[in-house]
Amino acid sequence: MVYPVYQGTHERRGPRPLYFHSRCTETHEYASYQRQIVQDLRRTLDYLETRSDLDSSRMAFDAWSWGGVVAPLALGVETRFKAAIVIAGGLRSFCRSLPEADELNFAPRVRIPVLMLHGRYDVQVPWETDGQPLYDLLGTPAPDKVLKMYDTDHFISRKDLIQESLAWLDKYLGPVSR
Repeated sequence: MVYPVYQGTHERRGPRPLYFHSRCTETHEYASYQRQIVQDLRRTLDYLETRSDLDSSRMAFDAWSWGGVVAPLALGVETRFKAAIVIAGGLRSFCRSLPEADELNFAPRVRIPVLMLHGRYDVQVPWETDGQPLYDLLGTPAPDKVLKMYDTDHFISRKDLIQESLAWLDKYLGPVSR
């Protein structure tokens, strides 16, 4: 597992305001920032491919909340992932970005198997306005696109997350062997 620390987050926040990464705008600055996030992810994958102790042919994308919002951008252009898990993610119904950085334009380009886990009562990424549109727009073939809905808010139980994620990864990447 690798956890990329994207530009603009955590200790790489820099001069941008807090939570800049989650405030989409129709500006070139924001579009450039979105490209930078995808570039950071791609560089992370480049590094993983140099590691002889890892099997880079079996990489999966796993993201929650804001990461699940960024998922269409990443998965729409990056072909090295073999499967994805998107937890509490969706399209942001309350705003749009410039076309070259709008998740809406990338979702149909996603072709890999995607498991979406979402809380029915999520107010941060509401299912009806944000989650459902992403799920519907994904270009993943129907048999490889699965939704699991939970009677929760933005936080799905750890047990359910682990159980569903491991089953999904076993199905598409093969079981882990020692």
